[in-house]
Amino acid sequence: MTGISIGVLRHVNEADVAAVRALAEAAEKTDGVAPLPEQVLLHLKHPGSDADAWHFVARRLSDEGSELIGYAFLDKTNPEEGPSAEVVVAPSARRQGVGGALLDALRMKVRRGDGPARVWAHGAL
Repeated sequence: MTGISIGVLRHVNEADVAAVRALAEAAEKTDGVAPLPEQVLLHLKHPGSDADAWHFVARRLSDEGSELIGYAFLDKTNPEEGPSAEVVVAPSARRQGVGGALLDALRMKVRRGDGPARVWAHGAL
């Protein structure tokens, strides 16, 4: 049985950090541009104490285990600019609803009154 699971995390473990970095490298190789800015990579490694920073992981589930196929980062710490998000989907998982599922999860974390979220996706989409 296969499916896609979206997890919403405050902090990511070392295995998730490595998987997100590998995902970002695969996307950069395909698209020719880094999919995540340095700020997001720093949040992965050193999450700090940001009360309004969230990690979203999309995993393809199978009988053999799970594979990270998408990642999003939501930063709600800037009261003037409003929420900002970055999204990356594995090249092999694009056009399969993964990005849309991540966006749906992001929308659920953005409260009314936060203002519209600015969402970034870099590369050949």
